[in-house]
Amino acid sequence: RLSFFNDMAASMADGYGTWYDFAMGENAEGVRREAIGILSSVWAGEESGGGEYTAIRLDGAQQDFIYRWALGRQPGSTTPSRLVLAATDVSRLREAEAALEQQLRERDQFVASVSHELRTPLTSIMGLTDELVSRPEDFDDAEQAELLGIVAAETRDVVDIVEDLLVTARAEAGQLQVTTEP
Repeated sequence: RLSFFNDMAASMADGYGTWYDFAMGENAEGVRREAIGILSSVWAGEESGGGEYTAIRLDGAQQDFIYRWALGRQPGSTTPSRLVLAATDVSRLREAEAALEQQLRERDQFVASVSHELRTPLTSIMGLTDELVSRPEDFDDAEQAELLGIVAAETRDVVDIVEDLLVTARAEAGQLQVTTEP
């Protein structure tokens, strides 16, 4: 017999109607599956266990729980006489995890984009300077000036990208001060 609940387990029926509505309504299949899992564990000799469960409330909202169970005994008895259940609503935690995962995906996309934007001009700079350093005799003064002009332009592009990143970081940190001028 299920005899003890923590506050969360006892209030799980809130939003589901009665315990019967919770166990036999939209959640019936999942509740049966979890109950069979617990009973199978008990029959296998386990003393405690737990799991995760997602329930559907009467209003259609999803609610995520983690639960732990343990067998209870009367003082002095070795025979289990009750099942103790503790549940915790982790819906907000799951929402926060999903939001964090989304932010990490966005960060990864941002880093990939910035990496590409920096790599393009840096590759040109490296290639041109390598040529100028390793084979200066192959370029006349006009060609060297042209190549150095390209290097300078690409360097300005890198500086602009880095400045944009710094401005974005300051804005995100709330350290960007904007002043208006007439």
